[in-house]
Amino acid sequence: MLYAIPRDGLYGDSWIFLTVTITTDALMKTLNSILMFHISMFEKNILH
Repeated sequence: MLYAIPRDGLYGDSWIFLTVTITTDALMKTLNSILMFHISMFEKNILH
């Protein structure tokens, strides 16, 4: 992921973008791991 470097300290718009980017990245990783977990559980239930 791309991270913005705050140019104007904490009063610029960059830190908002940075926070949103980090939050979105973490959220996608969490959703992906949950999805993979459910897929593996589903396959175990079907196959066995």
